[in-house]
This record gives sequence, C-alpha cells and structure tokens, in this order.
Amino acid sequence: INNDVDSICSAISAAHLFNGKAARSGPINLETEYMLNYFGLQIPELSTHKQFENYNWCLVDHNSKDKLAQGVDIDKIVCIFDHHQLQSDTIEFELPTLVEIQPWGSCTTLLAYKYFEQKTIIPPKIAGCLLGGILSDTINLTSPTTTQTDKNVVRKLLELAQIQNFEKFVSGMFYAKSNVDHLSVTEIAFTDYKQYTI
Repeated sequence: INNDVDSICSAISAAHLFNGKAARSGPINLETEYMLNYFGLQIPELSTHKQFENYNWCLVDHNSKDKLAQGVDIDKIVCIFDHHQLQSDTIEFELPTLVEIQPWGSCTTLLAYKYFEQKTIIPPKIAGCLLGGILSDTINLTSPTTTQTDKNVVRKLLELAQIQNFEKFVSGMFYAKSNVDHLSVTEIAFTDYKQYTI
C-alpha cells in the first residue's frame, strides 16, 4: 500500500473538511515527509491505532479490497473519494454508500474540488498539501493523466497556499521523490508498483 503525497494529503484534507481524523496504512515516503514538514503538518496515525476503534471510515485514493488498510472495517466505510478506475476487486457495499470517482490526475484534485463545492475556506497549509498532492501525482502537471481540472485547481490553490518560493518548493519536493539513497535495489524496483489482473 502506497502512502504517497496524494494519498496522505487526501486523508489530511478530507479529515479537515469532514471533521474527522486522518489515518495512514504504513510508512510514508521521503516526498510525503518533505511535504508534511514544509507545511508543518503531523504524520497521520496508523490505521491500526486504538483511537480508530469503532470509527467510520472514508477511503481516499483507492477503491479496491487489496489496498484496504489493516484495521479498516469494511462494514464501517461510509464514503470513498478516488481518481482510479474501478477494478474486479472493488469494494462492494450492502447499503447505498457515497462513492465519488473523478477521472482527474489526483485524488487531491477531487478533495480540493469538494472544498470549493462546499464553499469551505482552505487554510494555507491544507491548500499547500493539496497542491503538493496534485503536483506529485501529475508530475508537475506534465503527466498524460493531467486534466484541465487539475490545472484550474492548481491555480486556485497557489493563491491560497502562500508559498514564498514556488520553484524551490517544487524542486525540493521532486528531489525528495527521486532520492533513492536509502532504498535497496528491490525497493527501488517496486517503488509505486501496482499489480493488475488482466
């Protein structure tokens, strides 16, 4: 399970927007650590932490059973926000459940859009985290998955994030993303690895 900038910043922003608590499924990567430090945000607790017992869950940045974090009770999932396609192992529900999937470049684009849709003020550090998630998942808006919506949302978030030196921010983010000094050859090969069944 990948705890990248998009997934962690989606969790943090969703928790802020919906008055919940962010959780993560495992260790975070260096780029995510850079982002959280840059904006002074706390690393979310692990999903197995006792504080989450009996909590309802809103999943972000995934919709499949194989990505479900340890400690998450599938019967207590009340919503999903994602940008990935539905697959054969998509989580199924007995009751109607809020599921919003948009074909955008990142899940943070969707969460930022939810703030705009609800006319909720985005604090600068949350705006920065959302911005970082979009830039990371779209490779600074150059990925083929980048949409016009991603670009429009980035423009709005740039105004709100109050980043003094944008070029330095982006270069620091991508330096952290590309730094593999601490990884083994196997870990490098499986960075952002995704398995698909055809």
